[in-house]
Formats: sequence, C-alpha cells, structure tokens
Amino acid sequence: NITNVTQSSISVEAVLRDFESDGVTNQPQFLADDSSVSQYSLREFVTVPESFDLEPGEEKEVSFPVTVSDNAAPGAYFGSIEYRASPQGQRGDGQVALVASVGSLVLLEVPGDITEKIEITEVKAYLNSNEGLKSGTIFTKKPDVLGITINNLGNGFSQPFGKVQVEDWRGNDVFEYELNDGPPRQNVLPESTRRFEEPFVNVEVSTVNGEQVTEESSPITWPGRYTIRGSISHGSSGALFNVEGTFWYLPVWFIAAVLGTLFLIGVLAWFMYRKYVTKTTRRK
Repeated sequence: NITNVTQSSISVEAVLRDFESDGVTNQPQFLADDSSVSQYSLREFVTVPESFDLEPGEEKEVSFPVTVSDNAAPGAYFGSIEYRASPQGQRGDGQVALVASVGSLVLLEVPGDITEKIEITEVKAYLNSNEGLKSGTIFTKKPDVLGITINNLGNGFSQPFGKVQVEDWRGNDVFEYELNDGPPRQNVLPESTRRFEEPFVNVEVSTVNGEQVTEESSPITWPGRYTIRGSISHGSSGALFNVEGTFWYLPVWFIAAVLGTLFLIGVLAWFMYRKYVTKTTRRK
C-alpha cells in the first residue's frame, strides 16, 4: 500500500533495484545504478508495476506478478521494489525536483537442489563506544554486546538459530539467550556474512508508583576469564555447530592491585635476599 502523505499531487515510479549485504548487519547495500545486476537478481521473475499518480492523502494498493519458469535455477534471489515520488507533472520534463522514495525488500527462493552450508567465523564480545562496537579479548570496561558472525556458503537463504551461554571462570552460567529467535527469523543472504548481535545486559522490569521501570545491569560481577559458548543450527538437516570464544574482564583497579602486589612481593624478596646475603657474609 502506497500512501501520499504530502499536501501535493505526486507521480510514483516503481524501480527494481539489486542490492548486496554489507557483510556485518546484512543491511542492503544498493548497487550503484538501476541498471546494475547481481547474480541473485529478481529481474527475470518480477514485472515492475506501471507508474501512477496519487492525490494528497490518497492510498493505492500496488501488486506485481512473480513468475518462475520451469528452467529457473534453484536457490535464493532478492531485490527491492523502490517507489519514487516526485511532484506531479515534473517526471521526465527536465525540471529539477526533490524526489522521495520508499522501498520493499523481496526475497524469493526457487525450490530444488539447494546447498545448505554455513560457517561460524567469530564469537566475540564487544564494547559499545562513541566510535561504534569495539571487539577484543581483554577489556578494562565491561563489554555490553555479544556477536556471532556467520558466513552463508550455500545458494539459499540461511536462518541460523540456537542457544548461547556465557560462563565465568568458575564455570557458572551468568547469561544466556536464543540466537535469531524472531519471529520472523532473520536471513543470511547467500555468499554473504552477517553478525548477529545481542545486548549483553540483564534487564529487570519493576513497578514503582504504578509505573513500569526498566533497569539494566551487567552480568559480569568479577574480574576474570569468561567463555561464550553457542550451539547453533540451521537448515533442514539439523546440523549442529558447537562454537566458543573467550574474553577477559580486567578493570584498571584490578590490574593496579595485581601490579602493586607483585611489586610488594618483589621488594620483600629483595630484602629477604639482602638479609640472607648479609648473614652468610658475617658467618664467613
């Protein structure tokens, strides 16, 4: 459904655009121009709707046929139907006008011999900062995001899912969540990579004076080594991937305390050694 939310009459033109994954969030990265075609393009299957006009406040239901031939190669295809709105009467007349657009992603999978294959490339903790997410194995501040990066090596859409747990150095579970539990479950496009991110925080909802109050706290309570373990599955085969990653939380005060303790031990050892050498010299 396309609605003209402006106060003027507009002309709407539909355009089919191809896109690729950005390799992290799987957000679409549209190809440079409308004529660029990807290997997973919908162009042979979709008929783009004809252009139409809309009066202020008018709404129109737009449909487009999807036709899959018998000899179409099995696998995933995707694209975007983009609707571009311009002031009525200015389309194609050479005038300069501000053009607004809104799009709808279309995912199509042709059944048949579809390869289902993924690999999990990273299991990491991240710290959300002003510069974005920062990964690492040693944190002086408590990380607040968990990320599992999955590469789809098949020719169909992959919807991985599973359980992820975090253990402290004593083997106690401090956090767990369901990966990509939806609904609907998110897709990893074929021959692309996606990082599934999850806030690494405990959320408690309470009622105070009749109002709901949400409090967030870190599952991390003590310095030390933490292990992220995931049991991830996907596809119709039910193949299970057991993966893990580790990180250390070593706050500045803890590092200072350890260094201070080592310094004191070193000083004490030096005095004991000097005392021993002096006593031995006197005996001689």
